[in-house]
Amino acid sequence: MLTEDAFLALDAAAQVEVDAAVAFAEAAPWEPEADLLKDVHGPAAVAHGGRR
Repeated sequence: MLTEDAFLALDAAAQVEVDAAVAFAEAAPWEPEADLLKDVHGPAAVAHGGRR
């Protein structure tokens, strides 16, 4: 059975991991605009904002 203390420890550890991931993502540079559609798979018209 999961005790309250064990739950709080797991919750705190998860929050530390999430905070580290957010900090990493916020510190990363933005993708160049030319790369925004790179490796996007689907009909070309849809990928470029057109209708199917």
